[in-house]
Amino acid sequence: MIFSASDIQAKEKTIDGIKIRWGVTWNQDQFDLGEHNITSTHATINQETSGGFVGSTKFPIAVIFPETLMSSWLFRQAYFDFTDTPQTKDIPPVPDVEMYQLLDLALKSNSDLIYLTQKSAIRDYLKENFLTKYLSSSQISTLPTNWAISNNIKRRAAAFGYMWGFFVPIGEMHRFLKFGIGLGIGILDNKININLCDSYTLSIKYKMVDEEKQLEDTLEGKCNNSYNLESVSYTDTVLSIGTHITLWERVSKDSIWSIFAMDLATITSLYRDDKLKTVDGKYANFNTTITATDILSYTYRF
Repeated sequence: MIFSASDIQAKEKTIDGIKIRWGVTWNQDQFDLGEHNITSTHATINQETSGGFVGSTKFPIAVIFPETLMSSWLFRQAYFDFTDTPQTKDIPPVPDVEMYQLLDLALKSNSDLIYLTQKSAIRDYLKENFLTKYLSSSQISTLPTNWAISNNIKRRAAAFGYMWGFFVPIGEMHRFLKFGIGLGIGILDNKININLCDSYTLSIKYKMVDEEKQLEDTLEGKCNNSYNLESVSYTDTVLSIGTHITLWERVSKDSIWSIFAMDLATITSLYRDDKLKTVDGKYANFNTTITATDILSYTYRF
């Protein structure tokens, strides 16, 4: 569930109205060891979809706070995003080849299963600087050909800050290309399991669209015969960056209609734990981006 708020410090009223919306939220997570990308969520792997959009359906009702206009085309507002999701399992490794290229190759070759592993150089790095903390040299030398590292995350995240922006006014009520950016505070509450997989497989499924074969909107990735290397749980307060984009909105005294409004809050963790420190002194980093999209919304203004 995710909430977005406009300016809390409005001059005349605290609450602007009640919004009825149809939208989705999607959280992108990335696990790095120093500068090495280990795992990252992907829009087509182990994701929910709603109406053709990636993400889980947002709660349909929200309280809206007024914005503050600084001119006919400038605004300022606070932003607040919060997400509390069930566990995200089997986050895929970052492979040698870009994911879209692998999926395109699978489609052209009519494959029904592909193996994902970390990049070749990173696999060597993990053997020398990370796996040695958990496995013996003989275990490392006999790892399966397609071994990989994956992770699970159960996370709550919140971001609060203030943004400034602009829009293109058309007449008194219509606004196009509304854009805002700001800084704030982010809070992460993460429970993370890092797993070694005998293999990470991606099951490829197809559908027919206008007699053309296409990939399904979401595919199943699985960490096979997983072995837990490490588990960590922590709360972290960090800097967040918030971005807002609205394609079109119509604002009147009594209502607001909007089409395709998107809020992004990027939270970069500063968490450090010696349990996840590599032999050469690199620390694990866990970053998340909260993306909330209202495809269509109507706000009744008080």
